[in-house]
Amino acid sequence: MAAAVRSLAALALVLGSIALDAPARHFDFVSYDDPIYIGANPHVREGLTPDSVHWALRTQRGGSWHPVTWLSHLLDVELYGPGGAGGHHGTSIVLHALTALALLAALSASTGHFWTAWLAAALFAVHPLRVESVAWVAERKDLLCGLFSALTLLAYALYSRRPGPIRYAGVVLPFALALGSKSMAVTLPVALWIFDFWPLRRWPVERSAARGALRLVVEKLPLLAMSAAIAWVTYSAQAAQASVSTFVPLLLRLANALVASVGYLGMLFWPEDLAVFYPHPAIVGGGASWPGLQAIGAAIALVALTACAFHQRARRPWLLAGWLFYLLTLLPVLGIVQVGAQAMADRYTYIPSWGIAIALAWSVRDLMGDSARRRGLAVAATGVALLVLAAAHRAQLSTWRNSETLYTRALAVTEHNYIAEANLGVLRELEGDRAAAEEFYRRALADRADHPQAHINLGRLLLMRGELEAARNHFSAALVRMPRQPDALVNLGVAQLRLGALAAAADSFGRALAVRPDDLGALRGRIEALRRLRAFDRALPHQRRLASLRPNDPIALFDLALNLRRGGKSDSARADALAQRARSLAGGRSERFEQLEAAYRSDASEGAVR
Repeated sequence: MAAAVRSLAALALVLGSIALDAPARHFDFVSYDDPIYIGANPHVREGLTPDSVHWALRTQRGGSWHPVTWLSHLLDVELYGPGGAGGHHGTSIVLHALTALALLAALSASTGHFWTAWLAAALFAVHPLRVESVAWVAERKDLLCGLFSALTLLAYALYSRRPGPIRYAGVVLPFALALGSKSMAVTLPVALWIFDFWPLRRWPVERSAARGALRLVVEKLPLLAMSAAIAWVTYSAQAAQASVSTFVPLLLRLANALVASVGYLGMLFWPEDLAVFYPHPAIVGGGASWPGLQAIGAAIALVALTACAFHQRARRPWLLAGWLFYLLTLLPVLGIVQVGAQAMADRYTYIPSWGIAIALAWSVRDLMGDSARRRGLAVAATGVALLVLAAAHRAQLSTWRNSETLYTRALAVTEHNYIAEANLGVLRELEGDRAAAEEFYRRALADRADHPQAHINLGRLLLMRGELEAARNHFSAALVRMPRQPDALVNLGVAQLRLGALAAAADSFGRALAVRPDDLGALRGRIEALRRLRAFDRALPHQRRLASLRPNDPIALFDLALNLRRGGKSDSARADALAQRARSLAGGRSERFEQLEAAYRSDASEGAVR
């Protein structure tokens, strides 16, 4: 009977989590990173093919190596297609519910207290901070990393009862999948030492303590080696893509880590004014820095909380275990090595919140004692708390309905949010309201003067208006922060081309092609710049590449034919064949086509070799 009741409770946890997040099935993709992972990613849009799987296993796109996450997106596209977001959201909803179930199983197996473990898993599942990870398709990596991390804890609990190579392999496998989903799992092997202290109580206290302690260290070494390898790969990938921010001084990064540690704790207990992006105070508003007193206060609070938990280690070991788990698993995302420009992020609490949920759930159990009255009050209080959190979760979920609601909410609850401003500018531009778009781009640059994407977007608007010098300045400013940004390089090349700076334009297009070899705009721009410079031999490889990418483009074919004709009699037959194909493909004769055809006829009649 008891087993049946527990099974029903576990099922209720899963179904309740799914029901809570069910509205997300009708949400759109958002413009913030979702195109990188699905909509504008040609590899993912293929679905599960040998080529796309090979790409997923090797790529470091986005500054990380997470093949498990990419394979998950490929499978979604195979099942639902790349266009509709509903299926992708549905997968995320189910993965979150399964993570809550896996956490319940891990804590129950580790402690033997099913109902307390159920409370901890429920607190995790319904908290509003979970919304970002669930409703944002691009954050699939959070859900997968969380699921496999919870399964690692479960496998470790089973291994600790009867250690052996097969059970140890059962720990290694989900841990490898967690690392392959998101590198945030790198501190999990150290977290297993915390579980050795409590609830597994494997820390040796007998006369053979030294030998026992050494065994606990040695058994984690393979896991630590895996973490070290992933940490190095991730750092190298982020540095290669200029995602590691070196413009925030180390002292300010340490201050941010202290304040964020306390800030996340505050958000866990009072989750309001949540946003998709929290600007780093050292970056926005003219480069303001953290107030020293705030960082000092946060340090004092952290030391005091740690001391209190340590003082209770004998009577209430779950407090120290939960607190240390929170701090340890939060460490990779505190910004000591600054990746991106955010000060904090809701998604970063996905795994660290388990530690606080453990501390709270077992504290409730401790307060109940053996009193039936206390037990009743505790059940009622926790029920109310879960309902309040669920209501806040549902309210936060609505802000992720689409890009408009997401960025509007971020602007309403944060200051100097240049990411929300720049992205709202893109939305206005897509709606055809260029004046409103320009205003948002300028607001974004007022909040962060070196924001590359705002410079690129504003420069593009100015380019369309013919304000070439101003546009060139904005593209150049974007390249100061991101020297290899291909969109900035292509647009800079266009501005330089129109200004007559032909050599500079050819160089800009060439730098863009070094990053994106098949960029059609860069290919066409470099060909045009080299053509005007009369460097026909240097243009020829690019023309061949363009023609191979666009075999039915009459302009590309005629351009190649003209250059081959200029190459001499040995290429004339090939040139004539291409010109004939271009004529057959051309529908309406554009001005550019007529110019190419006239030039081709002139060269053919003169037999010119230039």
